[in-house]
Amino acid sequence: MRVGERATYTAKYGPVRIGSAVATTTADTLRGKLVWHISIRIQGGIPLFRVDNRIDSWVDPDSMYALRFVQHLHQGRESFVREFDFHPEKGTMTSGGVEMPSVTAPFDDASMIFLVRHQRLEAGRIYESPRYFWPEANPVTIAVARRERVEVPAGVFDAVVVAPRISTSSVFRERSRPEVYLTDDSSKVLLRLKAHMPFGFMALNLRSVTYDSVSPEYANIACGLAPQARSVF
Repeated sequence: MRVGERATYTAKYGPVRIGSAVATTTADTLRGKLVWHISIRIQGGIPLFRVDNRIDSWVDPDSMYALRFVQHLHQGRESFVREFDFHPEKGTMTSGGVEMPSVTAPFDDASMIFLVRHQRLEAGRIYESPRYFWPEANPVTIAVARRERVEVPAGVFDAVVVAPRISTSSVFRERSRPEVYLTDDSSKVLLRLKAHMPFGFMALNLRSVTYDSVSPEYANIACGLAPQARSVF
């Protein structure tokens, strides 16, 4: 995984295609520091129920800590924007001008997938972390469920399937039985994200992945880390 990655997905609810999704990792600047900006956006829906959801995370490439997290949710009649700024050195976060307790090495829903891609994933192992930004939701668990051959619009791939669990998340909570499919190689590209919903399951399936060039000032953070270079859970 590196800066400049752009992956596109088809979005399905059960057997019905309901839209598309885009996941990007770009270079950005936050608080005077070069950072990774991770973004996942899902758009689509059915008549009378439209969806336009987006989550963004800004990650310090040196510490692998999230520094900022923004949620835009617009689905049906529900709509909100939530913004969190993390202060790892103090173990706090700020939202709406209010400072509150967090953790000293935070990650969020978007950066969690990014971090899993940088983790050595051993078959049958369950990884546990106290790093989720809402302290009461910890620990987060990541179970390496299995390896299998999977077909998506982008092709057929060997995949490693992990099952993340976050108690406060709508997608990654226990009853949604979420599964994340990653290519079983050094790049660990996100192939499929699947979660059970009240009337069926929702799935994102990889359609394409491309890599854009980056400007020289971001070259030092463009390549990121080798997936096995650091344990993050």
